[in-house]
Amino acid sequence: MSLPIVVIVHGNQDSNAWATILWDNAFAEPNRNPFCVPAEVTWSQLASALNCKWTYVNGRPLSDSNMKYLAAKAFNINNPPESEDFGQSKISWSQFNKEPLQPNRSFTFWQWFDGVMELTKKNLKGPWEDGTILGFVNKDRARDTMLMSKQNGTFLLRFSDSEIGGITIAWVAQDPNNPSERQVWNLQPFTTRDFGIRSLADRIHDLPHLVNLYPDIPKDEAFSKYYTPIREKNPQNDGYVPAALKATVETLPPPIASPMTYDNPNTPLPMEGPTSPTEKPTIMSPDSEMLGACGPADFDGNGGEADMSDDFLSELSNLSSENLTDNIDVNKLLNLEFVDKDAKPF
Repeated sequence: MSLPIVVIVHGNQDSNAWATILWDNAFAEPNRNPFCVPAEVTWSQLASALNCKWTYVNGRPLSDSNMKYLAAKAFNINNPPESEDFGQSKISWSQFNKEPLQPNRSFTFWQWFDGVMELTKKNLKGPWEDGTILGFVNKDRARDTMLMSKQNGTFLLRFSDSEIGGITIAWVAQDPNNPSERQVWNLQPFTTRDFGIRSLADRIHDLPHLVNLYPDIPKDEAFSKYYTPIREKNPQNDGYVPAALKATVETLPPPIASPMTYDNPNTPLPMEGPTSPTEKPTIMSPDSEMLGACGPADFDGNGGEADMSDDFLSELSNLSSENLTDNIDVNKLLNLEFVDKDAKPF
């Protein structure tokens, strides 16, 4: 009898295939009937299998604290007491890789675990083996128990709870909206795709908000060996100077842009709410001042009011609604002389 084999037809089935193989390898009984595996095992059995898998892939094994975090996640228990012992609690195959972790999550416990394991393998193996990545820490514990008691600029790295294969940076700093208060910030999680653009160490190096790695290790001491060496920006053969990407963080949303004047585009104007149609006079309104300002104007540039002649008013009053468009003499109304289109230019 061979080791278990799972046939898949697409790469997106890879994680589920490895879940089947791990469960079969770890819990199948000797001399079993083919494909017979227990429907549930104790947490201590599963924890041992997960630790073996993680250690094989990423080197440094999982700690007791890591395992307690994973148990709480698998059983969907938020912030269990330190004295909680999950060792003999039963966990089923469905809880492991069939049911979503939470109602608002679309992935299973194994898919989440496999995602951070692959992320660490491909992008974070060195820092993980150094112990600079805590990883298995939830947001509440990072904020309340770990960071709020430290000086501003202290940060830690934890795996994202909300998506597969993501890691976020949490740090403590002053609240810019209330300088007397402090707050823990969490960056949007980074994934393998992000680290293909710029490494974790370089991103940490870019951000001045990050000063000391939890508990009190200067960030350069922890990550400098992973920084990308700085190259002198000498002009290339084609005359161009190379550019580099750099991570930045905006702790406050940018202000809403104000409208600009046409006379001076850089001059902001105060924002005003929309005016009700009944409040804004129009050229047809009885109380409108626009007729005098915008009617047939004094075109000599003097800016005076329009001079409406008696002939103009008489012509306008003689028009009826039935023959309005047929009888208007535009040239006469505008006081324009007829120009022969065939006339030769001067």
